Amino acid sequence: MKLSRRLETIISMVLPCRTVADIGCDHGFTAIRLIENGTARSAVCSDIGEGPLKRAREHICQAGLSKKIGCRKGNGLSTLQPGEADCVIIAGMGGMLISGILKEGREILAGVSELILSPHTEIPLVRETLENLNFRIDAEKMAAEDGKYYTVIRAVPGRMHLSDLEKSFGPCFLRERDEVFLSWVGYEIGLNREVADALKNTASSSGTAAREQRIRKIHELTMVLEGQYDSCTD
Repeated sequence: MKLSRRLETIISMVLPCRTVADIGCDHGFTAIRLIENGTARSAVCSDIGEGPLKRAREHICQAGLSKKIGCRKGNGLSTLQPGEADCVIIAGMGGMLISGILKEGREILAGVSELILSPHTEIPLVRETLENLNFRIDAEKMAAEDGKYYTVIRAVPGRMHLSDLEKSFGPCFLRERDEVFLSWVGYEIGLNREVADALKNTASSSGTAAREQRIRKIHELTMVLEGQYDSCTD
């Protein structure tokens, strides 16, 4: 079973656990791999759609793991009982949706020792939500695949106080300066320059404001790329 670099990164972030719950499981491959490699002893695959659950059940059956992986239909963390899963994975969704799932599932989170999150958008919002829910980010990785960059966050119970810069770029990324992360920063600088250049001859006040915003973003990204965090606006 060959998995994408994104899924391999997610799997690599999971610490040994009793039961892992994959919320929004899609095909079920993540849970299957975690059982097969011995990281988890059992798993719950949960999804709001019957289609993904049907695919997950088929793959789980083919892997001979029906007794170790259960499939449940439902929204967010509502498919879990308090204390049932010690690791929860939520990946492949927008940051606003992930934040909503976490907030609505506070009761379930009380018994969780590890969160693995991979939001596609609004990543700063997810980091802020973790801070507000008393989860501490202890690892971050980024996967590059097919011209896209995917962030994976591991959080454990505990307090943290993030600066605006850490919410935007990630406390672990800023500290460790991972090669893929720095590649993403360079990629973002290029995108913002393209937009700023396209707005160069704009005559409207809104266009001028948008260009100035892009220029400020380029400055911030450049400072991050060079490690000059004290020069960034916080």
